[in-house]
Amino acid sequence: MLAKDLVRQYGTHDPFRLCEYMDIYVLMSDFKYQKGVFRVINNFPFIFINENLSLETQRIICAHELGHAMLHKDLANQMGGLIETELFAVTNSCEVEANQFAAALLIEDGELLDLLHEGYDLLACAREMSIHMGLLSVRLKDLAEINKDLRPSVYMDARFLGSIGENAGSY
Repeated sequence: MLAKDLVRQYGTHDPFRLCEYMDIYVLMSDFKYQKGVFRVINNFPFIFINENLSLETQRIICAHELGHAMLHKDLANQMGGLIETELFAVTNSCEVEANQFAAALLIEDGELLDLLHEGYDLLACAREMSIHMGLLSVRLKDLAEINKDLRPSVYMDARFLGSIGENAGSY
């Protein structure tokens, strides 16, 4: 998967650092409704993030928008940008793919699988890893498609980012 390839190539799960390495400009903006935007301006990729959000929410948004930058740059060019006013409400496959990219980028699969094998449930894994439960659920669903023996007890709807609150990552 592309996100895991980037982690291996650059040695980090940090979406802000990855953007820096790949010359994707990240700017904080004082949005009223939007939480994140990916745009290409004069052939330069930009991610705009609402500066009024918690740092953990900004991190999730950056990872999601980086997913758009890696997977949907041509579409963003055609449309003038990929803008979400509802934080990543899943309305099409592009949003699902960006959520999957963000989950793969931010979650260390080995740690997650170790916790699951130790008997942790989804909520306990999220707490232990300080990861938003919705993001964890997206990753688990993808991992379960690869490994049919993996059967986590709960999956959340892939649209979780559409309603993520300011306490993302905190419990």
